[in-house]
Amino acid sequence: MKYLPLFTMIVFCAAGYAQTDSVVPFELAYKRIYHITKVVDGQRPVMDGRLDEDFWTKQGEWSDPFIQVTPYERNSTDSPTKVKVLYDHKYIYVGVYCKDAVPEKMNAFIGNRDDNSIGDLVSVAFDTYHDYRAAPEFNLNLGGNRTDLIVTDKLSVNLSWNAVWEGRTHIDRADSSWTAEIRVPFNQLRYNQVSESEIWGLHVRRIIRRNNEVQNWSLIPLKNNGHVFSFGEMHGMTDLPKPRGIEILPYVMGKYKMEQGIAGSPYQKGRLWGGNAGLDVKKSLSDYTLDLTVNPDFGQVELDPSEMNLTTYETFYDEKRPFFLEGKHIMDFPSGNDMMFYTRRIGAVPSLRPEGINNVNSFAESVGNVPIIGALKLTGANRRGLTLGVVQSLTARSSVHVTRNGVEKPEVTEPLTNYTVARVQKNWKGNTLLGGMLTSVNRALNEPLLEKNIVRNAWTAGVDFTQFFANRLYYFEMKSMFSSLNGHTDAIAKIQRNAVHYYHRSSGREYLGVDESRTSLNGTGGFLKAGRKGNAKWAFSETFSWLSPGFDLNDVGYLKQSDMMSVETAVEFRQTDPWKIFRRSTLTLSQLNRWDYGGRSFGNSFITGFRTMFMNRFETTVTQTYGWNGVQSRRLRGGPDVRFGEWYSLVSSFNTDKAKRVMLMLQYTGDYNLRGDYSLNTLAPALTLRMGKSVLLTGKFNYAWNRDQVQYVSDVTLVNSSDPAYIVGNMDQHTYGLTMKLQVNVTPDLSLQWYGAPFTSTARYNDFKRAVNPASRHRKDRFHSFSSSEISLTADGMYNIRNDSENYAFKNPDFNFNEFRSNLVARWEYLPGSTLYFVWEHSMSNHTGNYMSGWDRNLERMFGLPATNVFMVKVNYWFNF
Repeated sequence: MKYLPLFTMIVFCAAGYAQTDSVVPFELAYKRIYHITKVVDGQRPVMDGRLDEDFWTKQGEWSDPFIQVTPYERNSTDSPTKVKVLYDHKYIYVGVYCKDAVPEKMNAFIGNRDDNSIGDLVSVAFDTYHDYRAAPEFNLNLGGNRTDLIVTDKLSVNLSWNAVWEGRTHIDRADSSWTAEIRVPFNQLRYNQVSESEIWGLHVRRIIRRNNEVQNWSLIPLKNNGHVFSFGEMHGMTDLPKPRGIEILPYVMGKYKMEQGIAGSPYQKGRLWGGNAGLDVKKSLSDYTLDLTVNPDFGQVELDPSEMNLTTYETFYDEKRPFFLEGKHIMDFPSGNDMMFYTRRIGAVPSLRPEGINNVNSFAESVGNVPIIGALKLTGANRRGLTLGVVQSLTARSSVHVTRNGVEKPEVTEPLTNYTVARVQKNWKGNTLLGGMLTSVNRALNEPLLEKNIVRNAWTAGVDFTQFFANRLYYFEMKSMFSSLNGHTDAIAKIQRNAVHYYHRSSGREYLGVDESRTSLNGTGGFLKAGRKGNAKWAFSETFSWLSPGFDLNDVGYLKQSDMMSVETAVEFRQTDPWKIFRRSTLTLSQLNRWDYGGRSFGNSFITGFRTMFMNRFETTVTQTYGWNGVQSRRLRGGPDVRFGEWYSLVSSFNTDKAKRVMLMLQYTGDYNLRGDYSLNTLAPALTLRMGKSVLLTGKFNYAWNRDQVQYVSDVTLVNSSDPAYIVGNMDQHTYGLTMKLQVNVTPDLSLQWYGAPFTSTARYNDFKRAVNPASRHRKDRFHSFSSSEISLTADGMYNIRNDSENYAFKNPDFNFNEFRSNLVARWEYLPGSTLYFVWEHSMSNHTGNYMSGWDRNLERMFGLPATNVFMVKVNYWFNF
């Protein structure tokens, strides 16, 4: 027994040595170097996923073994991986060998094109300019599904970038392994054809789904100093080809529409045949790429979700059209949630609609999106670190035919409009970035109706600057923007009164007020930010931002609200190493203060956020906000501010292991005024079910209940006062939505996807009130509640108000909104880059003031509504020269 302590010490030392030996030193894992081999022309492999040909076995070199990133950063793994990269005068070839310690659990689910969230996977990304800004990435999962994307240094991802490339996989069960073979044409990449360094950035990754293990060839730490900045290096990129880079993608489309006809209408007859044709062209211009589209069609894109928006703010919808998404990272110029270029402005719904259409003695054609005549885009970067992006688009003058009392004439809804957006940025070794952006919207307003309702010209200009310090541990960031609108006095007055500005609100009279004689509106916006975020557990930031009252981006950008200044302080703790029951976790604390340009504080808040992944790979996120001094300047639609005082909000989510065949998610959002003026709750359970290798079913149910005692109803003109009466009511709203998706992948190139979403929102109002002094600090002084003797409801749905001073009326605001939208898309990539689509869109919608409670009764009403069905066939063919 006397040797027991010595034996124990030896065991512990050996265990400690083994543990230390299993961890790769940081300097040997980070920013590795791989030497690529140029192969003899004419020796090309058969693309079958196998790596057993002479092409792979007798040329080039295998990389060092991959390193774990998760669950244990820099640890070795019992499922080793290695990669080999070769190239010739036309292609880059990537071969990846993946050993698996548990081969019977390899995940070979196919998945949709551009869905890299399912199946065991390998990916390769090239920083072709070696400027640390953005990289094209190619993902191939074990089922053979391909995903291509652009990933930026800030880890934003553009999945709608599409390239034409090949990838195959092969499973060798005898060897407990699988292999991936990728071939990328040089003409799908943009790079400096003459490079002094002959170096590209390289990132190769493997994901094992069953345990969420991520491996890198060259480590990108979880607490990194920048994603693309942390890539490894690929040396030897010499004598690169100079492809002509000409791609032509013409399409033809046929459409058949069935809808309920309108009796007496010369337009909505119930049947409509249509067709279209267009062309996309891509041309390489040295270091830049020119994209041209003529008469584009976006009929196969996914539908936007249904929504009942009772706020003054515009709903933001994601861009889904491929032309505008390619190169998006170059054209981005965000400032918080605002942006100088919001591509959905181009080809949006018309600005004007025919008025007084009753479908009895007046009829109008259906109004669709404004046609895009053509658009071109120039994007790229040169070897001196200069990135350039230009978008030029022309949309057509639009009109609809209108028949009034038997007389037909066209009525214009949108003028001929030109959009120009230019972005430039200079990069110095990834540590200093200086750039700018210019946008211009110019309209041909040659009719009084257009001139008085729409701004003639809109310009914006912006400058951005980023500087990193101490190996990117610290940073300073700045954005400054200027906007200028000009046009007819009526159009500029209309802008001053819209929800972005509300110059006429009483709280802004001291420094704003509508100027009916103005022919222009100017403003500035931006932010200054400094902080620490690099490879460290503790991060912090300090941000000052401003949006002047006249600032406006909404002709080609996106801006919710102007007239605001804010200061935010944030501290974050990041734990990326497993600790007790947590695999990784982040704790964030921040404090935010806001003022308007009159110097009034309208919101102070303290925010705590916590997100974590547990050891069993369950995830949870909790964000809590406590606010005080809450004042809303948009609640009364241009009326006086409304004081709400303290509030509390909670946003939380929980999901089980995403790698399992069945994944459950639960989301909850709550927003409460602590004085009881409002409460909004949203509960959203979701289920994801993966069946076999080809079928994926997802469903998400949303239920929201909104009780608001000061919901805006109307503003009424008074005879004896220059100020209108602002009416609010106690609203009880219930919203139900179910989103269902069924995805069937017969092969990686042949898929069927169905989307269906019934949606209902109902609300009933009572306890109507008139705003008296809504900004008062005393709650009882803010509103006057109408007594039963003052208010009455008539048979035609109008509320009449009678008192000693005024008599007026407003419409009953109760509503019932039901909508069902679905689409079925069959996609077949019959040749690389060439695709055939079949689309069926089905929709039913109704908005009425006849309130009906309960979702069951509303569903019965919904599926009895008249339906619109659109059937479309579209085919394109890819030519490459």
